Amino acid sequence: MGRDVLLFVLLLGVPFAVIELLTVAVRYLNDRLRKGWKRDLSLRDIRAHGIAAVILSLVVLVALAILEIPPLLPRLLAPSVRFTEIPIPAPGTSADQIVLGPDGAFWFTQPDSGQIGRISKSGQVTEFPLPTAHSSPSGITAGSDGALWFTETNANQIGRITTSGQVTEFPLPPNNSSPGAITAGPDGALWFTEAGPDELGRVTIGRITTTGHISEFFLPLAKSFPAGIVAGPDGALWFTETNTNQIGRITTSGQVTEFPLPTINSFPTSIAVGPDGALWFTEAGTDQIGRITTGGRLTEFTIPTANCTPWGITAGPDGALWFTEAGAGQIGRISTSGQVFEYLVPTASSSPDGIAAGPDSTLWFTESSAKLIGQLRASG
Repeated sequence: MGRDVLLFVLLLGVPFAVIELLTVAVRYLNDRLRKGWKRDLSLRDIRAHGIAAVILSLVVLVALAILEIPPLLPRLLAPSVRFTEIPIPAPGTSADQIVLGPDGAFWFTQPDSGQIGRISKSGQVTEFPLPTAHSSPSGITAGSDGALWFTETNANQIGRITTSGQVTEFPLPPNNSSPGAITAGPDGALWFTEAGPDELGRVTIGRITTTGHISEFFLPLAKSFPAGIVAGPDGALWFTETNTNQIGRITTSGQVTEFPLPTINSFPTSIAVGPDGALWFTEAGTDQIGRITTGGRLTEFTIPTANCTPWGITAGPDGALWFTEAGAGQIGRISTSGQVFEYLVPTASSSPDGIAAGPDSTLWFTESSAKLIGQLRASG
C-alpha cells in the first residue's frame, strides 16, 4: 500500500515539477525579451514558481529514495566476494551434488555421463566412470570409512568410491526406489532418501552400513517424495518431503515424526544443519529459506529475488547459511537472524545446484546448465 502511494506521488509530482520549472524559464525569458536586461524586473512571480518547483522536486527525490534505496541496501551492504569457475572436462556433462572429501578435494556427481568427479583446491579435475551405464549418480557424501558414498538414481543402487577411485556398487531391493540425497548418520551408517514409490505407493528412508547391509523404513504418507537429508544435532536424521510439504525426522531406530510447513506448495528441497543448532532448508516453490528447531518450531524467510528457485544449502565458514538459486543464477547468503545477501554468478543461466563449504573460507558449487564447478571466496 505504501509503495503504491509513493508511486502515485511520483506520477503526479514529476509532471508538475517539470511544468513549474518550464514556467519559471519561460516567464524569465519573456521578461528579459520584453524589458531587456534591466535590473528593475519584477521577480515575485518567478520566485513563486521557482520555490514551487524546488518543493516539488524535493518531494520527487524523497519518494524516489524511499522506493529505490531499501531494495538496493542488501547489495550495497553485502560483503564483496570473488568467483572462480572451472570447466568440467567431459563434453556435454553436468554436475549435480558436491561434497568435501576426506582427502581435502571436492567430489561431485555427474548424472549425464555416469561419472564421479573430483576437483582439487587448485582446480584440477579428475573423473571416474561408474561400472553401471546410465546410472545417473545424484547425491554424494563422505562416509565414516574414509570413502565417498553416492546414490545411483536410475540404477537403483548405492555406490562407494575410495579416494583412489575404486568403485563398489550395492543394489537396493527391487522396488524402483530412486535413491536421491545421502548423508552420513550418527550411527556410522549412510542414510538416504528414496523417492520412488513401491506398488502400494509407499516411499522410504534407506540405511546402508559401510559393509553393505541395507535397511528401509516406510514413511507415514504415500508418495511424499523425500528429497534432502542430513544428520541433525539431536542424533536423528532430518529430511524434506517435497510432495507433502513437510519436514521429517527419523531416529536411528526408524521412528518417524513429521512437521507440516506453514506455507503451502513450498516444495522443500535441500536441508542442512546451521551453526545455531537448527535445521535450515530451501523452499523452491515459494522462494523462501526455512528454519526448524529440533523441537519443531518453524520460521520462514523470503528471498528478495522473485522466482529464484533456491535449491542447495550448506552451513558456511562464516557462521551463515549459503544457498544456490537455480532460477536466478545466484548464490545467496542468509544469517541466522534472517538477513539475506545475493551474488550473481558470472556465467549467465548457469543453474547453480549443489553447494559445499571448504576448509579455507571458500564455498564450492555446481553449475548444472553451464557444466562448470564454481568457487566463491569472500574478499574481505
